[in-house]
Amino acid sequence: MSLNKLRTWSLGMHGREEPVAALQELFDRTHSKGVRELCLVEGYSGLGKSRLVREALEHRVDKAGGLFVSGKFEQKHQEDLQTPYAAITMACQQLCTLIHQWLIVGEHQRQRQAKKAMKSRLREKLANDVHVLKTIIPNIELIVNSIGDDDDDDISSSDRDLGSHYSSSRSLGKDFDWETLGKEPLEDTTDTATMDESEHEPIQDGKMADQLKRLQFAFGSFISVVAERGPIVMVIDDMQWADQASISLLQAFLTQSAIGKENIPLLVVGVYRSNEVSSNPQHPLSKLLGALGNKADNESPKELPKTAVADQTNPHQGIPMTRIALDNLSVKHVNQMVCDLFVLDEPQTVAPLVEVVHRNTQGNPFWVVQLMTGLQSQGLLDYNFGLMKWIWNLPEIEAKIKITDNIVGLTKDKLESLEDGTLQILQIAACLGSTFDENTLQMVLSKVDRSKLLGGGDDESCEGNELDWGELDTCVDEGFLEEFGSTSYRWKHLSL
Repeated sequence: MSLNKLRTWSLGMHGREEPVAALQELFDRTHSKGVRELCLVEGYSGLGKSRLVREALEHRVDKAGGLFVSGKFEQKHQEDLQTPYAAITMACQQLCTLIHQWLIVGEHQRQRQAKKAMKSRLREKLANDVHVLKTIIPNIELIVNSIGDDDDDDISSSDRDLGSHYSSSRSLGKDFDWETLGKEPLEDTTDTATMDESEHEPIQDGKMADQLKRLQFAFGSFISVVAERGPIVMVIDDMQWADQASISLLQAFLTQSAIGKENIPLLVVGVYRSNEVSSNPQHPLSKLLGALGNKADNESPKELPKTAVADQTNPHQGIPMTRIALDNLSVKHVNQMVCDLFVLDEPQTVAPLVEVVHRNTQGNPFWVVQLMTGLQSQGLLDYNFGLMKWIWNLPEIEAKIKITDNIVGLTKDKLESLEDGTLQILQIAACLGSTFDENTLQMVLSKVDRSKLLGGGDDESCEGNELDWGELDTCVDEGFLEEFGSTSYRWKHLSL
């Protein structure tokens, strides 16, 4: 029996009851009152911040008829390599896909009326700005094209104007200097709430401030229209790697400047590693926290108490801001976690093992799972089918941990125990980013010389360039990758 395959995917949110309740309360308030709110979830790597947000909100948002989307920033070793708006683009691409599906599916009269209303609003708000949004939301054309797809006679020819206007004006976006937008100081964001639609003239070269204002207004208009479909939760992950352009755009559309005085049901949840931000007052996110929290730009955001929820709203900025800080789990909660892994309801049975686990992981949830699965792969944890329970030898476990120095050593041992073919799959996946799909993996695999990868092709599992599904399943079973959607995968954690 494998801990990875049968149990780790279904672990509960042990010790996270308060943050879960806080997130759900934030969404309920956003939904019921139709207001914008910002929530920042912070903590060290491996504390389960991303999973916490998804577990707390995804089902709740779906049940309320809302839209749950997410995007994440990738780590870049050079600032110049950072793609502007990457996480926002990812989230909005998902948003466009969901709205497109809603616009083209369903024939109930009430739905048809709602769709007509949204198409009319899209025409009204985005008529001259589609090409601007296309630079950061490439698939917005899905929505634009669907506006002209309705055969209902009640829809006038003007209902298709946005689609035709997009086709004729899309070339204007080629000169839109979007890569440098947002790199100006945050305080330079200009109020665009009073801009009239007639003021949307084609963008001229060299007017960076105007381009930034245009993008902010178009983005805010897009979000406000889409939010009429239902409440939106937008999760922006790994904000410790956010670029200045993205932070500027987030500040603009969260505050009054980008959306005007419209109340919309929008909850933005930012997730970041606090230790990589709090020590750097010049970090883009530090500046955002300073601006929204009414702190000086040169003051680092204060770290919150362990596992704390704090309302740090600046009433002058127009939106409530809540910060949720996560910390390591207590011995009690690690005990609950291990009982969950072993399918036990007797905490005292695993207490001695839990003490060793907690001492070597400090209660970090990710490393708890890595340690447990590492011990199992080394044969130090085993399921006895005769006794129908998990068994272990505590002295052997302590000796093994001492020899390898730490749980990183155990994870390394687990990697080295894999067949060469499986290692090569992981090596290629590591070059594809935090998430990837089967087609991309297969395409890259078909073009590489596997003899030059780990293992050098000595193992029979390295023969051929076809994707071996057994190798991919092993990567999942051993806890290195996890399935994401029907044909995509992502790393279980970036620490790997």
